[in-house]
Amino acid sequence: MGTKLLVQRDMGGDPESPSFQAYISLLKKAIEKVKNRDTEVRFRILKKGLTNLKEICYSYLHFINDREVLEAVLDAEKEGFDAVLVSSFSDPAVNEARQAMNIPVVGLAQPSMLTALMMGSRFGVVAVSPESAPRNEELVMKYGLRERAILPVKSMPISPEEQFKMIEDSRHGIEAFKEVSRAYIRDGAEVIISACGRVSLALRFAPGCPELPNGLTEIDGVPVLDTVGCAVKWAEMMVALKRAGSSWISRSGLYVRPDAELSKAAREKIPYRGSGFIDVE
Repeated sequence: MGTKLLVQRDMGGDPESPSFQAYISLLKKAIEKVKNRDTEVRFRILKKGLTNLKEICYSYLHFINDREVLEAVLDAEKEGFDAVLVSSFSDPAVNEARQAMNIPVVGLAQPSMLTALMMGSRFGVVAVSPESAPRNEELVMKYGLRERAILPVKSMPISPEEQFKMIEDSRHGIEAFKEVSRAYIRDGAEVIISACGRVSLALRFAPGCPELPNGLTEIDGVPVLDTVGCAVKWAEMMVALKRAGSSWISRSGLYVRPDAELSKAAREKIPYRGSGFIDVE
């Protein structure tokens, strides 16, 4: 039996724009490289949401956007999906969705960090900007990895706008990424993680860099993690455990589920009047 995976982007945007087309092309390519042969993937974006990396850097603006992400995925189980991958390193609304839904839900950060633990002793997370670094540090703490991550989190020495364009031409961005990664390596990092799904895709395929036909997968012998690939495999693994009848989530504590009547009453008090999502072919 194949797996039906929903990949939900955490941002809005014009699906016809060259930038979006470049992004979705590399995202599909990255997933195709690692997914099981019988995994079926559907892609969605928000009808209305944040549209650039500079906005995503601020927790206040991110929080406003997270409700849109949550609402976009809540009906995935009813629609026949076996798992949800929220394609964002911030793991927006992932915990909330896990509490509300009975299918596996993953983001990019937690699978990447947990995979890094199996690849080396310590890892470094490269933030988009100084403004987003504290959020990345919060994720490290949230997942209990303070002793394995190199802190404080370091950020890219180029602007979010420049990083956004890496999906079409990654040359300048790759040199900037190498610069901050080498600082991490000097501090003892054995694995490097990009704290941005879009940048991670640009590194994985290195558009505009013919000298990197396989992308930027290592720097001075230290691996650069494939965040999208890790998330896909974790989603597939959790689906396999669930189907096998193995324990796959705890409903005691963090992911305890409110009963249906309580959920219904709460949603009636705070009705959702948001924008929904757009399916991407």
